[in-house]
Amino acid sequence: MLRSEVKGDEEGRKMNRIILFCVLLFSCVSAGGAAEAEIVKIVYERTPYENGKSFGTIGPYERITGTMFGEVHPEDPRNSLIVDIDKAPRNSRGRVEYEAQFVVIRPVDATKANGALIHTVPNRGNEGRIDAFRLRKGFALSWVAWQGDILPGNNRLLMKVPIATDNTDSGKPITGHIRTEYIVEEPGIYTVPLGGGPYTTDSHDGYEPVSTATGKATLTMREHERDERIPVPPSEWMFAYCPQGETTSEQGDAQAGATVEPLKHLCIPAGLKRSWIYELIYEAKDPKVMGLGLASTRDALSFFRFNAADSEDNPNPLFSDGKPLLDRVIMTGASQTGRYCREFLYLGFHVDENDRPLVEGLWPHITAARLPINVRFTAPGRAYLQREEHLFPSYEFPVAYNVMKDAFSERVDGVLKRCVESGTCPKILHTVGGSEYWQSLASLDTTDALGKQDLELPANVRFYHLSSTQHGPALQATKDPKFKNLSNPAPHAESMRALLVALDEWIREDTPPPPSMYPRLSDGTLVMPDQKSTGFPNIPGVAYPGGMNELPRLDYGPEFLTKGIITNHPPKRVLGKSWRPLVPKVDADGNDIAGLRSVTIMVPIGTYTGWNLRSQEAGAEDALYRETGSFIPFEKTKADRLAKGDPRLSLEERYGSHAGYVTKVKEAVERFSERLLLPEDAERIIREAEASDILK
Repeated sequence: MLRSEVKGDEEGRKMNRIILFCVLLFSCVSAGGAAEAEIVKIVYERTPYENGKSFGTIGPYERITGTMFGEVHPEDPRNSLIVDIDKAPRNSRGRVEYEAQFVVIRPVDATKANGALIHTVPNRGNEGRIDAFRLRKGFALSWVAWQGDILPGNNRLLMKVPIATDNTDSGKPITGHIRTEYIVEEPGIYTVPLGGGPYTTDSHDGYEPVSTATGKATLTMREHERDERIPVPPSEWMFAYCPQGETTSEQGDAQAGATVEPLKHLCIPAGLKRSWIYELIYEAKDPKVMGLGLASTRDALSFFRFNAADSEDNPNPLFSDGKPLLDRVIMTGASQTGRYCREFLYLGFHVDENDRPLVEGLWPHITAARLPINVRFTAPGRAYLQREEHLFPSYEFPVAYNVMKDAFSERVDGVLKRCVESGTCPKILHTVGGSEYWQSLASLDTTDALGKQDLELPANVRFYHLSSTQHGPALQATKDPKFKNLSNPAPHAESMRALLVALDEWIREDTPPPPSMYPRLSDGTLVMPDQKSTGFPNIPGVAYPGGMNELPRLDYGPEFLTKGIITNHPPKRVLGKSWRPLVPKVDADGNDIAGLRSVTIMVPIGTYTGWNLRSQEAGAEDALYRETGSFIPFEKTKADRLAKGDPRLSLEERYGSHAGYVTKVKEAVERFSERLLLPEDAERIIREAEASDILK
């Protein structure tokens, strides 16, 4: 029987702050028997969420924060596929240990919980914004750390994973060459963390070099991704921390609660050239067993669901009076963590060590590929964009859910391959925006690799294109000196809320959600990215992208697929073998035709795109600016647009007056089914239209 120790008293409970120290003891079992519990200890505290605020009929929630201590059997087939787990240190029971911080938010009144847990994979250690809609509906929420290279600071969730060593040589450090990239977009930058990048900044740990001799490493620079690399002489840089251009041996604060490790920094005393790509290749040591981040999610979900029969004996925060709050789990992640969700499923971590499915619903959002977490010396916080970190792993076969033959080899695979074979596939709802077609190659999820034909998606998959949206909608259209157009505020939120309800109904009642909605080759709404093919209008003063994020075949070396070890630095481009990603076709206004069109796109006040372009000031002018979209407003009157030569109808020509605009919004709202637009959001959209200053 699992037992626990609880330190605390009833007075502490009344004060709404409970510190629980729980040791869950496990027993060994014979081969072929039930697997052993993986979470062996859990420490946490409770506090009222938002000072005890009540959420609808559900009432107040509580926030539970703590740390899980896990162990995995490295020889179990479910774990042995983790890269370097055979080289990790073991405890006296022959297990590999890890620690993962977690957060749970649950109704104080357990009877008000709706039975579903939304498990959100933390993005680079961050919880992200919480939509109060989920709390009003009675969902429990959780986050568990999975990324072993996150540094302390800003309340990020941390995970401790072991360092792999050469077990055949008395723990000798493992070394290997690695490649990193840096782009700084501000002047006066002289030093960057080795683990830094456009998305990791100073929040991710880097790998220490074996030697500080710069002659043993290679540093190059180039303005554009496809430019020839220009060597930076070894005498002009060093492994050191030099925030003002002068090196220092002293440690200082890089951020609140963190210290600087000089040897984990790149220093260029003359300063990094703004917006240029710096590529550093060096010999590093001490790879972390990062793939354990997959096990931390699996083991946490298994514990939350199954590892407590009694709240006193096993103080699981998602049990109450000996009964579980949960009967289903929706796992979701956005961007980086959407890729994590797909890798988690692909490698079979959606099933625990007792062969119990853990996830009824999987929701990857604003993502397309898989995450290279299970790789030696990996840096899973890095991206794969047109010019930022373009050559890092992410888009290796398989990309699509469908099990099919690789276009360039004899391999047969698919994201669903393992779950199909075991009969454990969850229901999948996958959402992307316009940015994911231009920067994240989302078309490869619904077409063959060569972009010649549409795939028939598996019955358990729904795929929705949130038309004309950027990666993460701007709160309002704003202009940044680094990009040319206003950012794109076309919303995701109301579509996401409706789809969440539909996904949960699909799980609970087996009621299928609305059919998939995305651009297709068969109806001509999925096309090549050139302006003639997309039909994008010629808008005065607006430049069109010279191309999307192209996808070459990359060769990372002979041990990459079999052992997760990269030996080609930089990776070699395989000539004549490339995928063919495509983008949505647009209407006369420049807005995406296919997909789930929000009221904002149905009754537009401008053009909304998934792309924006770098400004001259930012450097690399006219390349795609990360995952930012564009908003290009319509002129107010016909005279204004004719004077500027704008082919798009003006607001006045479209709607006549403010009242006419509001009428069009109401008509658009009425065309939505409740399963794609909830009543509360429909009412809000109409109120906002009435309160707007459009044509006033």
